[in-house]
Amino acid sequence: NASSSTQAAPSTTASNPPVPAKIDSLQLLVTLKRNADAKHQVTIRSAKTAYKIRQDYLDLEITSSKPGYLTLLSVGSSGRIFQLFPNELDRKNRIEANVALRIPRPEWRVAANGPAGSNRFLAIVSGSADRFASIGVPFAGRFRAVDNPPGTGRDMVERLTAPTTNCAAAAVRDFDSPEAEPCGSAYGAGLIDVREVD
Repeated sequence: NASSSTQAAPSTTASNPPVPAKIDSLQLLVTLKRNADAKHQVTIRSAKTAYKIRQDYLDLEITSSKPGYLTLLSVGSSGRIFQLFPNELDRKNRIEANVALRIPRPEWRVAANGPAGSNRFLAIVSGSADRFASIGVPFAGRFRAVDNPPGTGRDMVERLTAPTTNCAAAAVRDFDSPEAEPCGSAYGAGLIDVREVD
């Protein structure tokens, strides 16, 4: 009979909710880098190409061809995005043009805790002090962890390509002090991969 040859669609119950799709966090960082202003050069260098687990601490140096505010994102083996900087311990993320900034600072060192594998870091320099405020949740008391449903990726891209909300107030500044462009949507970005090894 017809009813026996037709399969019912699987039902969604409270005990078996649909699994939301996730973004590819590593690819998202590549996309953010690709959409950056090519004229705004941001360079990120690591003191080491490989960090020894339970022995070494992350050591990065970031330079920007334009002044602005630095945001440092990372993705490790968990696939989660972390905002390492600015963070709960250090919100002084102003970066001057062509002046190297060493991150992390001594008061919030980041240990190589493993597991072994590759970690990707994206340094973003824009006109906003905390471009991703309210995205993500506090993690380990210092850094913000960003979960990765598709909407989060779109939100991050939109925040980078839209001017800041307090545009008019931010535009008032001295003529002789070069500042970032708070009303602009352009940003600079640099990307690097480093390894953690046993």
